[in-house]
Amino acid sequence: MDAEAELCTRCGVSAVTYDHEGSCFVCESCGYVSQQQGLAPYQDDHQQAHPVGGQVAVTAAYATEAGQPAGGALPLGSFGAGTEAAARCVGGGSDRARAQRQRRSLDELQGLAATLRLPGPVTQLAAGFLARIHQAAAETAAARQHGGCLETGAEAEADGGREGSTPGDAWDSDDGDDDDGAGAEVMLSSEHAGASAAASSAKRSTPGPPAMGGQHSAARLGALLYLAARSERGTLTLAEVAMATATDMYRVGEMARQQASFLRLSLPAVDVERFVVRIARELVASGALQPLPLQQTAAAGHEGGGGGAAAAAAAPVSETAVWSHPLVRRALQLTGLVLRRGWHEGRTPRTVAGALLSICLDSLYPQRTAGGAGGAGPGGGGSLTVTQLSRAAMCAESQLYDLKQEIVGRLLRLASGLPFGPLVAPSNVAAYLEVIVAADQVVEGLAAQ
Repeated sequence: MDAEAELCTRCGVSAVTYDHEGSCFVCESCGYVSQQQGLAPYQDDHQQAHPVGGQVAVTAAYATEAGQPAGGALPLGSFGAGTEAAARCVGGGSDRARAQRQRRSLDELQGLAATLRLPGPVTQLAAGFLARIHQAAAETAAARQHGGCLETGAEAEADGGREGSTPGDAWDSDDGDDDDGAGAEVMLSSEHAGASAAASSAKRSTPGPPAMGGQHSAARLGALLYLAARSERGTLTLAEVAMATATDMYRVGEMARQQASFLRLSLPAVDVERFVVRIARELVASGALQPLPLQQTAAAGHEGGGGGAAAAAAAPVSETAVWSHPLVRRALQLTGLVLRRGWHEGRTPRTVAGALLSICLDSLYPQRTAGGAGGAGPGGGGSLTVTQLSRAAMCAESQLYDLKQEIVGRLLRLASGLPFGPLVAPSNVAAYLEVIVAADQVVEGLAAQ
């Protein structure tokens, strides 16, 4: 620090000195960083007690980022390009601090991906998105600093020209030999002014990269994971991201929209079939389903009538058993019919999954229908109430029930043209589900010929 101190414009104490390490003027009393070095003004936050010097300069330049420190060190991968670009743009201690923040963001991203149980390709793609945003942020910061330097240089040159001009110099400049030099000088000044104006115009017209730090850093990283999952045709939903990050779902959706606009992503449509199958497989693998009537009878006879159902439900389920489970197979068949007919349009994949699985469960557990819209509990022989199913599918219970009734009505109209149509009623349409789906496939095949 320099011995001579200036008056601080914020606290009024003569404690502003130059910090050589941070390359800025800092008030030793309140930590305020002067704006004359081209740094962004420090936002006063009494919740944080940053030391003066380089850390305050970094905080003033790039605002406060309250990210949680991550666990162990993870490989950088494509993130290294963004870190190197950030280190090249700004020198001194700020590049190291920025690299640490970006590494911490990558660690948080991978930790959140592990929490959401996302596959490796989705995590790597999201890390690439994060690196692009970090690189754009570094380039934006460098462009702003470059524009500030041009403006400062133009002002200094103009002031120097006015101070250095004398009557004698003006008389000597009337000599015809110096006309070319004067013209070059005017051209140089106009170039400085034009570059400064272009930098200012670009700063106003070009939107900056979306923020990745701050109070909602976890939600912003979750939005990146959602975009990566959508790009890979995954089944991650905004509701899951919002639940994992303790953020409002609509806020996460707005963050994802801004990030997709900046990254210029063209996201494919949501694969409803994969999402329905995913929820069905999770229900089977979790053991939340009651054994099927035939399985329950066989298990009861094998165990002597005691504890057979509970033991079957608690037993671990293999991957082969999951895929061969009647619920998964029937959900695939019904989803194909719904997608061909376009009955899913205008509804979220979560609501479609809940409604279709509820119909499939009705077809597998007849007593569930008799209990009333999946309301029968274990005593009534049912499997999963509507409330439990809506929670598993992450959709509203009322929307699930409304869409279920709508699809059941369309199945009735579809079955009315079949030979067994008079036998189908709202109470037993689930029992004819496989026959209706098979008949629709035959009709579609004949129409295509």
